[in-house]
Amino acid sequence: MDRVKKIAGGTIFLSGLVLILILLSALMTPRGEVYNIIDVEKKTSYFSKEAKDTIDVIIIGDSETYSAFNPLQMWKEQGITSYVCGTHAQRLCDTLSILETSLETQSPELVVLETNCLFRYAGVKPELSDRTLYEVSQYLPVFKYHNRWKQAFSVMNPTEQKKLEKEHLRKGFKLRTDVVPYTGGEWMNESDKRKAFGEKAEEYLTKIYELCKKQDIELVLVTTPAPDNWTYAKHNSVSDWADENDVKYLDMNLNVNEIQIDWAKDTRDGGDHLNFTGAKKLTAYFGSYLKDNFDLTDHRQDEIYSSWNEDLKNCGMKF
Repeated sequence: MDRVKKIAGGTIFLSGLVLILILLSALMTPRGEVYNIIDVEKKTSYFSKEAKDTIDVIIIGDSETYSAFNPLQMWKEQGITSYVCGTHAQRLCDTLSILETSLETQSPELVVLETNCLFRYAGVKPELSDRTLYEVSQYLPVFKYHNRWKQAFSVMNPTEQKKLEKEHLRKGFKLRTDVVPYTGGEWMNESDKRKAFGEKAEEYLTKIYELCKKQDIELVLVTTPAPDNWTYAKHNSVSDWADENDVKYLDMNLNVNEIQIDWAKDTRDGGDHLNFTGAKKLTAYFGSYLKDNFDLTDHRQDEIYSSWNEDLKNCGMKF
């Protein structure tokens, strides 16, 4: 009899545990397919604070975006309202998720996708060394998204909070002033070679394109100057896709002389990302490109956008 009670008790306990895990999985699983849920939720949380339907240009992609595009500078120089929704090493599944959430509160004219993220794995498969845990996480996602507890129940470090608030004030741009020169020479030698997109990248790129088309938003592909990670073979692959889908593509690696990038001064890490001086040059060039090629409204005299002038005063940057 005691043995029966022990077995029954153990069964009830395990059943209860499984039920709890199922409920937690339902609670913690994000909408859609997301890999880096913490960064995605931080970005969408701050972006959602922007006044409804006031952002004309949404910029998405990885760290190349928040290193190169300075929305407050474009506001000052062209009156364009934009926001950088880039995150570190962003996968295209997260790009799509951020864009979907962004479109719940904004109706932009343009979505600008920086293309570096096309050449990494684009899906949600976690990088778990423990194969057993990976297989279990397919049925109980709580094991996949367990890090969300850190965000849900932790008090953010005041320094981190201040940094995120400053980044939001700057509309997603990250101010970096470090200088590490690029000394590698020419990297855009013309070639017929093609570099394949990362696994599942074209699938997610097509989803982003179709979402924009459905919402009557123009998708623009842009590549920032980055000799440490960009090649002509990558350019050709992006250009092929853009031509096939009638999408505008601007590869600024081909325009560095016009932009006047100085690789001795304008990169913070040897040619992978631009620093603040490089971003100033690129943003001036890109803002003019947007003004010349798209029918974007100059909002600088519109009282509804007066907060942008306040943000410009308080951003701690000089252009």
